[in-house]
Amino acid sequence: MRRLWFVLLAVVLAGGLASAYTVHYSSGVNGISITTTNLVTQFTDNHSGGAGTTFRATWIFIRSRAGSDACFFDTDGVATTSDDRLDAGQNVSITYDNRLGGEGFPALGAICDTGESATWDLSAGR
Repeated sequence: MRRLWFVLLAVVLAGGLASAYTVHYSSGVNGISITTTNLVTQFTDNHSGGAGTTFRATWIFIRSRAGSDACFFDTDGVATTSDDRLDAGQNVSITYDNRLGGEGFPALGAICDTGESATWDLSAGR
């Protein structure tokens, strides 16, 4: 009887681990093009073999490609030129602080100053 409980416990735990699901978004080889119009990028699973599910990211990685102008980003999806700045060739990694409540970052907003543009590589996951 005791052995049966251990087998049952092992099956339940294995099922729980197998159902753990991660999602990942990547901008791919072309990256995302930032201009003077706010670009909103929602995170949709495109690399985990998932069903294209939109998700709230718990981590974001942005890399500005060389030759890009300095542009700005915000993790609420609406960027202004007063938000966080990312210069050419730099990168930033952002982790969601779950002590704030909520479930993660809904989207990334990005914008450049007048006459400026950039190409960024963007990855996000949960």
